[in-house]
Amino acid sequence: MLPNLDAAYNLARWLVRDAHLAEDIVQDAVVRGLTYFASFRGGDPRAWLMRIVRNTAHSALADRQRALRHLDAEVT
Repeated sequence: MLPNLDAAYNLARWLVRDAHLAEDIVQDAVVRGLTYFASFRGGDPRAWLMRIVRNTAHSALADRQRALRHLDAEVT
């Protein structure tokens, strides 16, 4: 995973457009990758990590949208 951290960060930053959130996403993705490494069936480890980063980024963006909607509901 270490050789792919820069690519993972670049993908996360491109997806979320926020440097700090991208760092959190990569950290979460690496933890998920290490947790589920036993389920890795071979193939390209870079592509596997990038998929985890992408899914983690989409989850983070969805969580952010839910939080914003919740705040809007409280204000109105």
